[in-house]
Amino acid sequence: MKHCKPFFIVIFFLFSSFYTYAQVDTAFWFAAPAVTPGHENKPIVFRMATYSQPASITISQPANPAFTPYTTFLSANSATTIDLTSQIDLIENKPGNTIKNFGIKITATANISAYYEAAKLLNPEIFPLKGKIGLGTSFLIPAQTRFANKTPLTPMAHSGFAIVATEDNTNITVTLTQPDSIGHVAGIPFTITLNKGQSYAVIAASSAAGTHLGGSSLKATKPVAVTIYDDSVFLNPNYDLIGDQIVPEANTGNEFIIVRGALSYSSFPNNDFFYVWATVDNTQISVDGSIVATINRGQSYEGIFSNATAYITTSNPVYVLQFTGIGQEVAATSLPNIKCTGSSTVSFVRSTSETFYLNILCKTPDINSFQLNGQSGIITANLFSPVTGTNGIWQAARISTANLPALNTLIPPGAATLVTNSSGLFHLGFLNGASNSGTRLGYFSNYGIAALTPLVVNSICYGNNLQLQANLIANTSYSWSGPNGFTSSVYNPILPNVTVTNSGIYFVTANVQGCGSFTDSLPITVYPAATAVFGVDDTICYGNSQVLPISLTGKAPWTVYYNDGSKNDSIQQIIASPYLLTVSPKKTTTYAITKVVDATACTSSAINKNDSVTVVVNALPTASISGGDTLCVGTSKTLNIAFTGKAPWSFVYNNGTDTFQVNNVATSPYSFSVAPSANTTYTVTNVSDANGCSNTLPINYLLKVFAKPTTNFSVNFNGCLYDTLYLIDQSNNNGQPIVAWHWFYGDASTDTIQNPSHRYTNAGTYGVSLYTLTDKGCTSDTITKTAVVNPLPQTGFTATAAAYCETR
Repeated sequence: MKHCKPFFIVIFFLFSSFYTYAQVDTAFWFAAPAVTPGHENKPIVFRMATYSQPASITISQPANPAFTPYTTFLSANSATTIDLTSQIDLIENKPGNTIKNFGIKITATANISAYYEAAKLLNPEIFPLKGKIGLGTSFLIPAQTRFANKTPLTPMAHSGFAIVATEDNTNITVTLTQPDSIGHVAGIPFTITLNKGQSYAVIAASSAAGTHLGGSSLKATKPVAVTIYDDSVFLNPNYDLIGDQIVPEANTGNEFIIVRGALSYSSFPNNDFFYVWATVDNTQISVDGSIVATINRGQSYEGIFSNATAYITTSNPVYVLQFTGIGQEVAATSLPNIKCTGSSTVSFVRSTSETFYLNILCKTPDINSFQLNGQSGIITANLFSPVTGTNGIWQAARISTANLPALNTLIPPGAATLVTNSSGLFHLGFLNGASNSGTRLGYFSNYGIAALTPLVVNSICYGNNLQLQANLIANTSYSWSGPNGFTSSVYNPILPNVTVTNSGIYFVTANVQGCGSFTDSLPITVYPAATAVFGVDDTICYGNSQVLPISLTGKAPWTVYYNDGSKNDSIQQIIASPYLLTVSPKKTTTYAITKVVDATACTSSAINKNDSVTVVVNALPTASISGGDTLCVGTSKTLNIAFTGKAPWSFVYNNGTDTFQVNNVATSPYSFSVAPSANTTYTVTNVSDANGCSNTLPINYLLKVFAKPTTNFSVNFNGCLYDTLYLIDQSNNNGQPIVAWHWFYGDASTDTIQNPSHRYTNAGTYGVSLYTLTDKGCTSDTITKTAVVNPLPQTGFTATAAAYCETR
């Protein structure tokens, strides 16, 4: 409930000299409890760990299309946490006593361990998933009977159990020991029918300890999985969630060892509780070698102990529920029977960074055979002491940072931790929490009797040597059988160069000395190597993208590895074929698939031309305009447009007023004549070529238009021969300087100065003309005026001589 430094215990049991994995499988079913948000019910997560093989993992709800599945890929010997809190209202089985579609199925392509964790600080608990060991048709509900659920909380905290069906039309008959919340009474069976993936939670009618549903039983016509839970169990002033996924009656037993936790209830300081629930009448119970009770089916015995361990034996199969915790914050789990069960390899995930304790139980010959994450010499014989009541057969070690200072470094939270023993089996569980916040407890080792857990050591790929393997158990003989008359008497046979004809169901039987014969099966599908091929080569224009379809064979999801000539890349988690890869190369590029891996881990590399594709990148066409940038009004100009790209071209241009489309230009440059009367900008806005490439430009070309001068001059001459004619230029330059004058006098004489003079040598009437030229080369019109040159007068006279006298 409150935050403080927590306490964490992991428990292992070891038995005999089996070689077997933990509570692992490739398929798990689970019905989640409804925990009151009035205390704490968030977050909810699944924590999962792999073993020697990587796994693609899917979390789904087969009966609920509204649920969004989760998928992930997990490398070998690694761990992950998947948060499902966003879909909590589709996961928790509420309201109770109602058929829901909330059953969860987890599938993996290789063996994993998994557990569900509810809440985090105030009300946490973990629910380790049992795989097929947890599926069955007959269950009896274990529970604690001393403590009530905390009240008042909104909504109310309650105890109960949740069921999930694994097949359609599953009829489940429930017989209660106490009434449920909708009026079913004790001793009167009722039946519900569930389809695959549907779930149903049975809720106690009251929060009082005496009304809990311990001892209730259920019978199903097809395999189901069952979760027990008891929310906000009240040890004044603390309250905490407890629960577990239980095994069917067929996987219970009659020999158990309990490692005490750190519970310290005020009325029973430093004591743990346990509850033995009989599945058969007249069941005798012994604790540490002493008989303590005889009970009938559906009845329980409550034990309280303060020793480091309690050794429990019974005359008939029972469930044993350990009720422990830290301080007065509690946790509980349904313990595994230790006879002919356990694991030689366990992978688990520590929940938090809180204080960590590791408890191990093993038989005396095995205390020197442990490795932690592949390291020997960490869990050593000097850490062990004999277990009371076992005559020295069993020994226990309680490991903490006090005797292993590096423990927190060796087992960090969130990571896969691997514990192995080379000579015997063990059971693993952990207690994690704090005395004023909350605790969590669960077991991860194998609950099944002599579990064979057959598996494929390598990938099941066409043409490979296929190695099968069952758990190696000492003093055991093996018998394998399978398709095509296959037989073998070793625990790990090899089938050479397998083909699809080797697909089918393989059976393995182990005859275990002292435990009997056990059979398990393994369906095998031999997969052809996955393939991935591109389509045909293609062409794009620079700046465009291209979608390249990749056709895949094999089993989704795929990972495709490829390169583009300059770098390697990959596409992860492809879930459908064909996959559409969008590329945007800047130059002609060849994309080549180098490898493809599918969900079966079958791998193939590129072996034919279709495993590569070339994308030709054509440059965009361009246009440029030339032809001179000036023009005199009244004249025309030829403009030339030069293109790049592939003929024929089409282009669009405008002159600022009108837009023109020109198509099928076969040669470059393209020429056309213009005669604007004012400055005009010609703009090519778009050009496309025979490659189908189009380029939006624009390309602007300014053509400046200059006015021609207006020529004029003054002439007022009606003179005589040899008189001088003076001309005065009166031209208007219209904005551009006049730089040249061209005079024509009409007598074959010319002049080029602005204001010339001229003297005619012959009388007559002359046309005097002038045109001018500006500095921009613009020529005026020629203007002509008349000059009249009169001839000189003809003078004549006569003279007569006469005498005269000179007067003096």
